[in-house]
Amino acid sequence: MEYGNTTNSVKNNKSVLGPEDLSRHIYVLAASGSGKSSFIRTLYKHLEHANLNDTFPNASVYIDVKDEDAKLFLRQCDQKTIENNNVVYLDINHTDFAINLLELPPHNQKNRDAVVSRMVGHIMEMFKEFYSQQTDLCTDGKNT
Repeated sequence: MEYGNTTNSVKNNKSVLGPEDLSRHIYVLAASGSGKSSFIRTLYKHLEHANLNDTFPNASVYIDVKDEDAKLFLRQCDQKTIENNNVVYLDINHTDFAINLLELPPHNQKNRDAVVSRMVGHIMEMFKEFYSQQTDLCTDGKNT
């Protein structure tokens, strides 16, 4: 895995991510045991260091439905990241709410596309609200 370098991925058997790729959703799909979780934790660790060094300010949402990889990621976080509250951890075993992003409210089949679009909009608004709160924490509420 390389970051920011172009390469012929077929010839060199490499995958490449550039900064522009990190402004989009990333899905990691591969066979069991192929290193998906290790790759994601490594990517997040690089993003954490880039954030601490102000070389690539960023924010990420990591959803771990089994709650195994998130705990491994937390253990590898730099103490400064924890002290600065740059990581928010929601323990799925001790929260008072649940979100099933794939469950739609009751609807007519002919309205399914509209319902899906509305629900995706709601989810995006939740993430925007979360990120705006995180930005306020980082800037102490001051606009810079």
